[in-house]
Amino acid sequence: MNESCKETKELLPELALGILGGEERGRALDHLTSCADCSSELAALSRAADGLLTLAPQHEPPAGFEDRVLARLRRERPQHRARRFMTFTAAAALKTTDHLAGGEAFTYQGKPSWLFVVVRAPVGDGVYDIVGTVHGAAVHLGAMRISHGRGDWGGTTSTEMKSVDEIRVVSRTGQ
Repeated sequence: MNESCKETKELLPELALGILGGEERGRALDHLTSCADCSSELAALSRAADGLLTLAPQHEPPAGFEDRVLARLRRERPQHRARRFMTFTAAAALKTTDHLAGGEAFTYQGKPSWLFVVVRAPVGDGVYDIVGTVHGAAVHLGAMRISHGRGDWGGTTSTEMKSVDEIRVVSRTGQ
């Protein structure tokens, strides 16, 4: 991996989310025209970012909701700080991606913490357990249905995601 790849890979999460701007965006796009590895990584991150959209509500919030939330944020923190925090959180979520064999797991440490898993792998249809390893012990984090090699799952968890060493998707038969 050359220096241009290193620099570009650091920018890919923000590029996938559509929040990278200016010169950095131009440099990254120039690099992507000649680097298949970075282009492939961007495609995976973009698919995962699109998958995160499935966590959004299926309907619009009530009238005035956005104004009330923004007014509350302004009262609690200066506007520029809140904006920077939200951008950092989104980018950090993608930068802490654990590449599973045939999928990705995105984590967020907070109250509550959350986990989002995307699987795209040639595995049999069925229900699979999402298992984390915390200090050497297996912890059940959730369960997901995989159909035709594809599955998505997201949810909150009481497990501190910063303590999770590994995330595995395991068939109910233990494979």
